[in-house]
Amino acid sequence: MSDKTDKLDARGLSLADLTGVWEPSYIPSIDVIELRMLVDERKQFLSKATQIGNHINNLLLKLGINLGREGSVTKSNSIRSMIEAMFQDEVPESDDSNEENKTSSEDSNHYPPLPSIPESVRCVFKNDYEEYDNYCRLADDYFKRILDKIYSMKWETGSGEILGEEMMSLLTSTPGVGNQTAVLWLSRVITPRRFKNEKALAAYCGLDPSLKVSAGKVTSTVKRGGRKDLHSAFCMSASNLMRRHTEPFGKFGYNIAIQNGIWKKGVSALARKLATSMYYVSLRGEPFSYEKYKMINEPDVLNVSVETLVLLEPSFKRYLRFLYQNDIKDTKTLVHKYFICELPSIKGLGKNFFALVKDFINNQKKYNESYERMVSNEDNT
Repeated sequence: MSDKTDKLDARGLSLADLTGVWEPSYIPSIDVIELRMLVDERKQFLSKATQIGNHINNLLLKLGINLGREGSVTKSNSIRSMIEAMFQDEVPESDDSNEENKTSSEDSNHYPPLPSIPESVRCVFKNDYEEYDNYCRLADDYFKRILDKIYSMKWETGSGEILGEEMMSLLTSTPGVGNQTAVLWLSRVITPRRFKNEKALAAYCGLDPSLKVSAGKVTSTVKRGGRKDLHSAFCMSASNLMRRHTEPFGKFGYNIAIQNGIWKKGVSALARKLATSMYYVSLRGEPFSYEKYKMINEPDVLNVSVETLVLLEPSFKRYLRFLYQNDIKDTKTLVHKYFICELPSIKGLGKNFFALVKDFINNQKKYNESYERMVSNEDNT
C-alpha cells in the first residue's frame, strides 16, 4: 500500500515541478552566506551583552538597589559610575572642568542614599561589567568587518550592479534608516529582484498582516510570518520617526496613531512604508525622495469658517470652544494643523475629533455639495 502511495506522491511532485507550480528558490552566494555569518555572530554578542545587563539589574534588585528604573545599568554613564563606585568601594573624583562629570554629579544628588554592595559579591558585578564591555567591543569589531564585507561586494539593482558603499548610502537615505537596518536589509533581502513587487517584500519582512473580518468589518489584524529581525528593525525605526514627527513620514504615522488611539497601528503602517521605500531605493538605484509620495502635499479643502463647518457637520459643535481657544477659525487652518501634527497637543480633542477631521478631508465632495445646498437655500430665502 505504501509503495502505491509513494509512486502517486512522486508523480504529483514531478508534475508540479514540470508545470512550474513551484517558483525557483533563491540560493544566496558564498559572499552573502559569509555576510550572514558575521551578522548572526554580532547579533549573538549583542544578545549576550543584553543578558548581562539584565543580570546586573536583577542582582541589584536582590540587594534592594533599584537603579534600573532610572535608566540602563550598562548604557547610562551616570548610573554605571554610581554602581561601579559601590562595588569598588570608592567615590569617583569630581572634575569641575569636565561637563559630563558635572552632569553626573548633579544627577547623583537626586538619588537617595544607596546601600553598599557586600564585599563578598562585588567580584560578581566586576566580572559582569568586564564581560559586558568585552561583548560590546566584539560587536563593534564585527560591525566593522560587516561593513568591510559589504563594501567589497557588488549589489544588484533593477538595472545592474553598484558598489556596496554606494548601496549603503542609498539605503540610509531613507528616513529613519541607519547603518544597522541597512546592513540587516542587505544580509536578508540581498536583492530586490527576488520579489515580484513591494507587497511580496513587505510580506517577507513580516509587514503584511492578515485581517480578521466579522459582519463585514475588520475586527483585528494578525501578523503573518516573515523575518522577525526585519520586522523589529522597521518597527523601531517607525516608532522613532513618530516620536519626533518632524518630517512627513513621522507625521504620517503619528496621525494614524492619534486618529485610532492605538500607537501600534501607526507604527505598523509606517514600518510598511519604510520597507516599501527601501525596496524602490534598491530597485531603482536612486536616493530616497519624498517627491514620489502624495502624503506630504496638504489637500485642497473647502475653506469655510468653523461655525459653517458645524452647520455642515453638527458633530464638530462640541469642539468649537477648543478650536477658538487655539486660534483655529477656518477649515484651512484646521487641516494644516492636522497635517503638521499640532492638534494632538490641544486638550479636549480626542479620537472622535480626529475621525471627524479625517472624514472631512476624505469626503470633500459631500461637504462641497452640502455647502452649495446651504448657500442656495439662503439665497432663496
